[in-house]
Amino acid sequence: MKSKLAILAFKSNTQIQKQTIILTILLLVASFVRGQNTDRFIIKTSVVELLGGDFVTRSWSPNLIIEKPLSNNYSFQQGIGLILPDNNLDKEMVFIFVDRVFGITIRPELKKYISKNKDVLNGFYLSIDAKGVYTEATLTVRKTIVNRFDVATHLNFGYQVLSKSNFLIELSAGIGPGYIYSTSSVEREDLGLIQYRRGILYAGGSGAYLSYQFDIRIGYHLKLKR
Repeated sequence: MKSKLAILAFKSNTQIQKQTIILTILLLVASFVRGQNTDRFIIKTSVVELLGGDFVTRSWSPNLIIEKPLSNNYSFQQGIGLILPDNNLDKEMVFIFVDRVFGITIRPELKKYISKNKDVLNGFYLSIDAKGVYTEATLTVRKTIVNRFDVATHLNFGYQVLSKSNFLIELSAGIGPGYIYSTSSVEREDLGLIQYRRGILYAGGSGAYLSYQFDIRIGYHLKLKR
């Protein structure tokens, strides 16, 4: 009886934590948009992250990205997303199967548009970003709980094109250093089949790695009336 109550209490606390995280994300987005002095900004989403999730577990990631222009052809971009489980069985061949996963992603990025005779937010650009991903997953093996932090920074080269109707598509690729820190509720020797990603043990492994990214984003250019 006590064990059942403990499980229910743990699930309740987990739900409260998830709701708190989601509310915090919404408040951050709202404050970011409200705090801008410009009447122009872009709202978009990453198609690659939407389909791939954390690119480790069988997951997907609804995400929101906001970009606003700065001076001298610079812009600042902030991306925030959730990591949620995906029941697509086709992903089992590529990603680690988990019973449950929940996480968040945060990715600020500073861009410098380099295309001549192009309006800011349009054309080729160079950028630097910092991406942080946190996930908590439950493996099928012994119901192992894995907490994983993945941080990386990239130097990127990309291209963003705005249509006359203010819709946009963006392509980018980048490379840089990354670091993973992972904890597991079960000892490595008791896990049986050991699964690695980027040469690092998924459950309980930590270390540096070479991070690379390729992204496709779609969105809309908003012009507010003040």
